[in-house]
Amino acid sequence: MKSLTLHPLTPPDLPAWAEAFSCWRPDSPRTAAELAERDRLRTVDEVVQRFWVCGSEEQRVGVLELETPRAENHPGWLQLRVGTPQPELLPRLLDLGHRQARELNAAALIARVREDRPELAAHLKAGFAEYDRTFSSRLDLACLDVGKFADREAAVQAAGVHILPLEQATLEAGWGEFAQSEAAQRRLYALVVSRLAAVPGVVSYRPWSFEVWRERAADRYDPTLVFVAVSPAGEWVGLTELFAEASGALRTGLTGVEPAWQGRGVAYALKLAALRAARERGYHSVDTVNHQRNAPMLAVNRALGFVPNPATVLLRRRV
Repeated sequence: MKSLTLHPLTPPDLPAWAEAFSCWRPDSPRTAAELAERDRLRTVDEVVQRFWVCGSEEQRVGVLELETPRAENHPGWLQLRVGTPQPELLPRLLDLGHRQARELNAAALIARVREDRPELAAHLKAGFAEYDRTFSSRLDLACLDVGKFADREAAVQAAGVHILPLEQATLEAGWGEFAQSEAAQRRLYALVVSRLAAVPGVVSYRPWSFEVWRERAADRYDPTLVFVAVSPAGEWVGLTELFAEASGALRTGLTGVEPAWQGRGVAYALKLAALRAARERGYHSVDTVNHQRNAPMLAVNRALGFVPNPATVLLRRRV
């Protein structure tokens, strides 16, 4: 195949593009609904470009996406995703992505590839270097043994810490319903920013503004599946998040406890409360992701029975 060209995606092509991407990159499936919602919530300074990669006679041989990352959202960074049914074309797709990033004046390209996928070797040969790893894992809720942690939960109760669903904690604080209370949302936002800053990843976290967080995260909260830890003084000192995906799967967001209350079993109590609630709601499994340096949370998840998948390698290349 002599030449490859990039054909910008048109809105009607989004479902076919998402289906092709999911087929050619099964480690990171996408849906048209998820992509459309992501685009809706994009800020004006965030970049997204999606392309069909075409060969001779405009045959579609790959997909390519460049966008401003949500997590590693440093100035000048773009996330590159490529997919093709022909692994021998991967180096050329990555080169096309690099060229496109240069046109956008990007400073760095990042990518996420599972360690057991052929795309990893191609990325490394193309000049990407590993800078971090994350571990995804899944818990079969039928296998959750809450009795193993009765002593930890009893210790949290003895310390006067209450583990409450977000809606109940908001009502008890006198703020009304969470969805209508800016005071409650700002209190939770402060806790989220505090605990995200402490997540031990390699790349420092740049928090979203309150307004962006409220639209991207808070508006998606099911307040019966998000739990907060309330101290005897009424302070919110920890949280755990569960999000329902468009696919129907359930995933853990952030779990964190303020330093003064760490080491007392509060994280276990938070996660157990959320997992019980998920099981009662009829969910069968929960997925989670942790950075390799986050040893405390990795240990908590292992103890709860989460089963790890192959690691995802975080890669970076200068542009």
